[in-house]
Amino acid sequence: MVTAAVSGAGGIVGEVHRLHENPRRRMVELNIIAASEEQWAAIIQALTDLDQVRIEGETNPALEAHRGGLIDVQPTVPFRSEKDFTTFYTSGAASVAQAIAHASHLAQSYTAIPRLVALVTNGEAVLSLRGIGPQAAMPLLEGKAILLNTVTMLSGVPILLETSDPTEIVRTLVHIAPTFAAICVEGIAAPACFVVEEALVSQLRQPVWHDDQHGAAVVVLAAVLTLTRRSRHALKRLRVGLVGLGAAGIGIARLLRAAGVRHVLGMDPREDACLHFALFGGHATTLEEVMQEAEVVVATTGDPSSIRPELVRRGQTLLALSHLTPEIAPDAARAAGAQYVADGRMLTSALVFPGLLRGALDAGSTQITDAMKLAAAEAIAHQSEGPLLMPSALDPVLHLRVAHAVRDSVQREQRGPAEGRPPSLPKKAALCHTMTNGSLRC
Repeated sequence: MVTAAVSGAGGIVGEVHRLHENPRRRMVELNIIAASEEQWAAIIQALTDLDQVRIEGETNPALEAHRGGLIDVQPTVPFRSEKDFTTFYTSGAASVAQAIAHASHLAQSYTAIPRLVALVTNGEAVLSLRGIGPQAAMPLLEGKAILLNTVTMLSGVPILLETSDPTEIVRTLVHIAPTFAAICVEGIAAPACFVVEEALVSQLRQPVWHDDQHGAAVVVLAAVLTLTRRSRHALKRLRVGLVGLGAAGIGIARLLRAAGVRHVLGMDPREDACLHFALFGGHATTLEEVMQEAEVVVATTGDPSSIRPELVRRGQTLLALSHLTPEIAPDAARAAGAQYVADGRMLTSALVFPGLLRGALDAGSTQITDAMKLAAAEAIAHQSEGPLLMPSALDPVLHLRVAHAVRDSVQREQRGPAEGRPPSLPKKAALCHTMTNGSLRC
């Protein structure tokens, strides 16, 4: 009854905790996900209208968890004595600066640069939230920095840009790039995001990762690899449909084609998006044809409930990846006959970017290539077990596997095909948090 009321108002019920129960009364704590304040108000009203339900109170635990911010700058050495002051700040720092000035490569050994990653956004398109602005996007970047540091020991530094001009974004990032080992861009709306990425890749010597585009692409490919192996279908014969051809949709189309998927259909109301899609071998069509023809449908529209249950075919796979509220509720998709259903909480770029960036930096790569993304997708699919399409983003072994797979793919490209493929990591690799020159060692 309660779950139905929440779902009917557009919300998603998460964890349920039983607090107290007796023959006359049961008290529970519900974790409810709402896409907006308006939707939250509708959910509260729907629960209030239930005869046998009384709301004792409501809180937003996320606000309290983020109070004061999630990240800080902490030293890696003690700083207490006059000797420390001299060594780390004045004459000692000057001698290191002079050494680096004479041999710039020493910055890789004597500064934090090899482990610093710029996390960049202007807040135009973050988590399906349109135009929230850079400061409102800061909580996401702080959470991203925590994940990155926890599983790879890289340090993410949020960079908030108050501009939508691609030229200004590129100019700014080129100027500050010497601070960082890698640049991670997200939340910049299409088509400007494509212009920004292309310009940065051509002008910088650091890897540039566009999370909205490539993160979604890798997790979708990993899910598709898992599905085809379980069903024993050939990847090249699979028909994949894309609902939404923004940054994520285009990135998914490109990587699927690179992986060997021949039949990729897509729809988007914007003509320029459909033309861009066609450049990568995609076939632009209608929503109805996508749902009728595709065995796997991937939705990235940011538009909740844009896929009607009556369009779902029995046995179809639906990956509705818009954050907060998916294009079709998983329960509704299953009720309509879908065999596999996943949303943006399960298929998240958090599965990809920490290990991929770690592997790229360990290999000394200056670019993110399709080979690296394909290797990451294979590693994620290999780590998927049981009925779930994806492993947990909190699984430390997953990120280690992705890092090793990406590093090995770079080394194979550098050696060339003649030397063959090195043995893969064991399925149950052990995680070792020892750092040597900024690299994970195991």
